[in-house]
Amino acid sequence: MKRPINPNISPNLENVDIANAFKMISSPFSILQGSYAKKVETWFTKNFSVSYAFTFAAARQAEYAVLKAYGISKNDEVLVQAFTCFAVVEPIIALGAKPVFVDIDQQTLSMNFLDAQKKISQKTKAIILQHTFGIPGDIEGIGKLAKENNLLLIEDCAHIIGGTYKNKKLGTFSDAAIFSFGRDKAISSVFGGAVITNDKNLGEKIKKIQNLAPYPSISWVYQQLFHPILTSVILYLFFLNNVLGKLSIFVLRKIGLIIKPDITALPQKYSNSLAFLAFSQLNRINEFNQARLTIFKLYRKELSNLNLNLPIEEHFYLRIPILVENKEKLFSYFKKRNIYLGDWYNNVIDPKIVGSCPTAENIAKKIVNLPSYPTLPLKDVQKIITLLKDYYGN
Repeated sequence: MKRPINPNISPNLENVDIANAFKMISSPFSILQGSYAKKVETWFTKNFSVSYAFTFAAARQAEYAVLKAYGISKNDEVLVQAFTCFAVVEPIIALGAKPVFVDIDQQTLSMNFLDAQKKISQKTKAIILQHTFGIPGDIEGIGKLAKENNLLLIEDCAHIIGGTYKNKKLGTFSDAAIFSFGRDKAISSVFGGAVITNDKNLGEKIKKIQNLAPYPSISWVYQQLFHPILTSVILYLFFLNNVLGKLSIFVLRKIGLIIKPDITALPQKYSNSLAFLAFSQLNRINEFNQARLTIFKLYRKELSNLNLNLPIEEHFYLRIPILVENKEKLFSYFKKRNIYLGDWYNNVIDPKIVGSCPTAENIAKKIVNLPSYPTLPLKDVQKIITLLKDYYGN
């Protein structure tokens, strides 16, 4: 499949995924119900050696289910890092609780232990530890903090499936862990998510929430199934010409075939057809992760002499963060050459916290994401490297 260099548009998409979408579209009696949601859950229990795994129509709904099962409600507080997206915060607000924003560590881009310690109060009931871009957060420090204060600890694994810390899988250090199958995550079924846990009490309560949840509408599911097919067309048009690509997105949005990546935080069941897409990619996750690792090693080898704050440690990076001055100029330089860099996260999650999370605020101003998605050819990685060297006059 011909495509521009862009980490924002269905980066995992391969021809098999397009074929899978066509297969589900032509199987109307398997759109909502079937065996694949259970197969995804079994994949997680087996590969993470956990007792319970539950799927939902979105990762934010999986988070909602965990928090509700634990009893999080009005006036409770949940610690969340300031360097994240709104989808993490939405379930907390939906339950009537209050998100308390914590600064991040410069190296891990995850929750800072000392700031988290300061922000725990008598109202605090849970901590969400995000493994940003697949970099392990402070599992030991934050884990100890949660245990000492009798707090629910949730690992946010939206950016990683299969990463490890000290030979133990990320997602198995906490009371529960959340995974995302969104459009630009480690695997994708356009929408979808899962939660895993070994806690029997928590697991039984989440199961009840899942059982009571409705399915999304059939029309909504069909929209998601068309997404991989339409995206393949858009990517090809972008490859030919930026204007054609942008025009195709505009037209498809106008006629309602492309919708914004938004969904309710209230739990819905995971449809069989989208689970089919996810299951296919889960069975290729090792290939995806090895491709990400190979790309990272190439960046590290070629760019280590540039002052980009490029990470050193080997992880299955969803995107590879660098820190630069005047990043808009760098974005423009690459965009003129039909290459799009990522900008997660270009601002702290809530403007009202400015001043209270200085590291997160500073990094948000400087962060650029180098593409590292598994469908990115190494010749394109080399092109990015060459342009970076040219840009910095090296």
